[in-house]
Amino acid sequence: MRYIARNREDQEKGQSLVESAMMFTVLLVVVTGVVDLGRGFFLMAALREAVAEGATYASVHPGEYANSRYFALTSSTKPINLMEFYNAGSLQVDVKVQNNKWCAGVDASGNPYGIYVEMIYTMPLINPFFGVFSISEVDLKASTVQTILSPICG
Repeated sequence: MRYIARNREDQEKGQSLVESAMMFTVLLVVVTGVVDLGRGFFLMAALREAVAEGATYASVHPGEYANSRYFALTSSTKPINLMEFYNAGSLQVDVKVQNNKWCAGVDASGNPYGIYVEMIYTMPLINPFFGVFSISEVDLKASTVQTILSPICG
């Protein structure tokens, strides 16, 4: 009788260990998913700010393509240094002018000439369980169009 009662207690201890391991796995997936989501929102805010800064610089200084890209990359150095991501190859920056006009004015349909700045960052995910679905990274994209302010088209 005593042996049966003791064996049942050992089985319950083993069951508790298995349940704890299963719940720890679920908790790990949830926590790393929340961390990835937070990183994504934080990086998107930095990218949106950087493209706005780059487009503003380009609208005031049209034709300075290289400086516009550099200004966008260096607008955020703390807590995220976008230049490090760019140098590592995980961040792409594209600066274009609409209608091939580097001056302030409007086209035939009344749309102002503008500067288009876009950044795409490939964010690696830290959640190890997304690998099951072949998802190891996510592309974050921020873009903006800014009207060219000077010089006036002649």
